[in-house]
Amino acid sequence: MALLTLGLIVILLLQEDQVDDNPEYLGNDINRPYATLKNGKIIQYDESGTAAVTLHMQAARYYEQSDAIEIERPLMQLKDAKAGDIQITAETGSYQPKAQILELDGSVLVHQTDSAQTPLQIKTEALLLDNRQRFISTDSAVTIAGGAQQLSAVGMRADLDARRVELLSNVKGRYELEASK
Repeated sequence: MALLTLGLIVILLLQEDQVDDNPEYLGNDINRPYATLKNGKIIQYDESGTAAVTLHMQAARYYEQSDAIEIERPLMQLKDAKAGDIQITAETGSYQPKAQILELDGSVLVHQTDSAQTPLQIKTEALLLDNRQRFISTDSAVTIAGGAQQLSAVGMRADLDARRVELLSNVKGRYELEASK
């Protein structure tokens, strides 16, 4: 994720032709972006040279004084040997590079796109990813579905390394047995 941050900042700083043509732009104004990128893609490679993380975005704005990157329509693709390929989409996102925290808002969808097991799908309105702690969470309503199983709850905490998910309240589940042939 640190390489992803560095890549995004470098791209934002080098994309002078992509900066909004606003004659009132002031780079030192906290309410105005230091740099803007439109229709961008960042690829982070693993040690073997394989694309591990790809982040597509409709637009991104870097705010230097608050060290924040605001992202419109993020689509992140992750390659994971254990969990299969994962795709994450949202309406908006905010990334804090120093803290390595990504906040996603609006129709957040986490979907396994390639898995040896039954693919899982997580839907919520907001999701926080703390990359340093390898932890995701939400206080919003969340639905987790996979095959004939579905869980819903309000609030979720997940430890990515331990592969453990905790649903916080109002937990409901559904499991449908396959019809015998």
